[in-house]
Amino acid sequence: AINADRRRADALHFRGLTKFSINEFEGATEDLSRAISIDPSHAYYAARARVRLAAGEYEAAIADFTAALESEETADYFEGRAEAQFHLEQFESALEDISSAIEIQERANYYVSRAATYTALEQYEEAIEDLDDAIELHELPEYLARRARLRGRTGDYDGAIADATRALELETESEYFAIRATAKRNLDQYSDAVDDLTEAI
Repeated sequence: AINADRRRADALHFRGLTKFSINEFEGATEDLSRAISIDPSHAYYAARARVRLAAGEYEAAIADFTAALESEETADYFEGRAEAQFHLEQFESALEDISSAIEIQERANYYVSRAATYTALEQYEEAIEDLDDAIELHELPEYLARRARLRGRTGDYDGAIADATRALELETESEYFAIRATAKRNLDQYSDAVDDLTEAI
């Protein structure tokens, strides 16, 4: 009977994840809730937390990630709870959780998430340092663009230009031209800024 219950819970879990993959959030939540009622596994709580996070049910997602973390502390669970907290503007709690995730596993996207949290707290230097670490792990143009914007915000216009230029070397995006143009304008390089804005249009 125990094995039969576990197989049923696994089947509900799998069906819930399948429904989640096609954005059937309500059905996915129902299946995962039934799985949890049979077997309160941390994996099932975490799966339901992801569904609730995607559905914008942030308080419920936090509760599910907390239940999962009580059984097993993983970087993924801390990161998920941090994301839900961020959406609720619980920035200090989000910072604590995403830092816990980084302590367990260094991943570029975790550093980017913490940089976003530092930015929300207007701690720009800390945000830039996290983006440094993210870029060292995985140099993506969107990460360079994030750092370029922050460097511009802190008055490091040369740094912003360098980051935007490198982002453009990796991917041609109008947004990156606009970021570079803004930094050039702040350095009174108006002609060059106009050229970049022309590319952005």
